[in-house]
Amino acid sequence: MLKVVLVDDENTIIESLRSKIEMFCPDTVVVGTATNIDDALKVIDSQRPDAILLDIHLNDESGFELVNELQLEFEEYEPAIIFITAYDEYAVKAFKVNAIDYLLKPVNVDELQAALEKVKKVQSKKLQEFTQPLTHTQHVVYQNERIPIYTNDGVEFLNINDILWIETYKAHTLVVKANGEKIESTRPIRFYDAMLQNSKMMRVHKSYICNCEHIKKYLPYSGGFVEMSDGSIISISSRKREMILKRISPYYQ
Repeated sequence: MLKVVLVDDENTIIESLRSKIEMFCPDTVVVGTATNIDDALKVIDSQRPDAILLDIHLNDESGFELVNELQLEFEEYEPAIIFITAYDEYAVKAFKVNAIDYLLKPVNVDELQAALEKVKKVQSKKLQEFTQPLTHTQHVVYQNERIPIYTNDGVEFLNINDILWIETYKAHTLVVKANGEKIESTRPIRFYDAMLQNSKMMRVHKSYICNCEHIKKYLPYSGGFVEMSDGSIISISSRKREMILKRISPYYQ
């Protein structure tokens, strides 16, 4: 069963969506609802739904704020986002945050079914990737060596010392070098995370792997950030804060 959470500031919309899902989407179950961001985070944390049907306008809050909170709070958990709104001017922004779909109110049943089918396909693909055995390259633990960066043009080998950080970019990753150069890789961030275990590179956030030697400063406000040697500020996971501080401390003794 596909588990979904409904987030809308209007209870009538929530009940309408729930009714349509119960009547026309028999393999989908509503495991929770919320009318604001705080309640939504609690429900999502406890239920871990596969998808969130999310209104963009939540009284004085925004559905985009909830997406940002999810990215900061949860490391490996990535629920699919289906935006639901009465306005069509947010479509481009919605897809920039990797939304699965964007539905206009009143929600059409066929479009709702199609959106949920997209979620299932994405889930199936992720499951296949997760259950595939790691390749030889992924088993290698790198210390002060060069690592392969896979691109559309082939493979580029970089010295770890020359990398500031690796970040999630679209469906793949962006490798940021100390000289300012950026290389778009065709591999997901989990590929490099597995490759770089026990190296000076560390997964500090769901979307970032940072080079500990290039971390210049820890900034404690708003959950925590690190300042890199080029002055860039990168958010860290609040749940990993203590581990991150312990990990980077040897580089500053």
